Amino acid sequence: MNRFLTTTALIAAAATGASAAGLDRSNQPLGILFEDGEEVELTFGFVAPSIDGTDFSGRRYEDVGESYTQLGFGYVKPLTDRVSYAVIVDEPFGANVDYGTGEGGATAPEVQFDPTFPGGGGLPPGIAPTGRAVGILDDTYVEVNSVALSIVPRYEFGNGFSVHGGLRIQRVGGAIEIPNGTGTTAFNTPRLQFDDDIGFGYLIGGAYERPDIALRLAVTYFSEIDHEFDTSGGFAGSSGTTETTTPDAINVDFQTGIAPDTLLTASFRYSDWDEFVLDPYNDADAGVFPGAPGGIPDVAGIEDGRRFTLGVARRFTEAFAASATLIYEPDGGSNVSVLGPSDGVIGLTLGGAYTRENLTIGGGINYSKLGDAIGTAGGNEVALFEDNHAIGAGVRVLYEF
Repeated sequence: MNRFLTTTALIAAAATGASAAGLDRSNQPLGILFEDGEEVELTFGFVAPSIDGTDFSGRRYEDVGESYTQLGFGYVKPLTDRVSYAVIVDEPFGANVDYGTGEGGATAPEVQFDPTFPGGGGLPPGIAPTGRAVGILDDTYVEVNSVALSIVPRYEFGNGFSVHGGLRIQRVGGAIEIPNGTGTTAFNTPRLQFDDDIGFGYLIGGAYERPDIALRLAVTYFSEIDHEFDTSGGFAGSSGTTETTTPDAINVDFQTGIAPDTLLTASFRYSDWDEFVLDPYNDADAGVFPGAPGGIPDVAGIEDGRRFTLGVARRFTEAFAASATLIYEPDGGSNVSVLGPSDGVIGLTLGGAYTRENLTIGGGINYSKLGDAIGTAGGNEVALFEDNHAIGAGVRVLYEF
């Protein structure tokens, strides 16, 4: 039964990360923690979004979402009949968006900060023309990379209940170029580089299991993690620091047998993005980027995430199992950041896994329809994104010692 549970867990999670709320990527999985015996797993995922949009002047931006990969590692080892621990490496958060140069629609003369410019032509001193005409979202760019290490002990009480918790060490970094904005001129905001920063957090949770019917209900809380980035590349080559906080989250994972060799799976994840703010130009405490024009608000503006999955897995032979999993994220009912220009997701993952002796190899493909959204930049509604989607594929390899 344990091998069957392992197989279904592999295929249920093989490629479900084609799209997720906010900057969520891995959804912080803990499945390997509940495996019996000593096991190790490796995961690889590839996601190719197709995201197009049009600003409200009619300027078109195509393929603004870039493809990305996901890597993961997990190891679990029992220490006694009741105590075990897991080491998990994942890439919890990320973003890869590049608007490039749009086509058609309205443009405006671009200007940039230059303390040597004396002014003139309707421009104040220190603000110089670049000679380009750009659209509202031209050159908008964001790259967020993260990796986290979780060390998670688990204690089983012997009556089906268990508790788990541990330390999370997280590294985050990236780069961003703020949208040009609106008006009769478009301000050239230089690309900012956020150097990698390491932060610390924790996770804690509990579970109830009945192995005779393959039932498990697990609830896990992930804490916020604070980061302070050394930031460079601002106006006039300035540098300083930028503070932000990655979200806390709650994962609820459920599975139960519903017929011989058939498993029902379901999950829910809530992530709170209220504290995730990128405001390098107006951070009074940091005092960075002297001479930058005011009025550039938080450029993240990520909505809280709610993600549901429901799946069925079935073992067809002793060696092969397959699954189908539905994914749903309701739309937030409000505008979204142009750094993540979709609102809501509905998707389907199909997977399969093959077991031979101590080795299991599983994989899957996912298609997700991304919800239509109005994108905002600098607090302004600037573009409409509709009829978009993402395709993902994933592979997981698990070995039982």
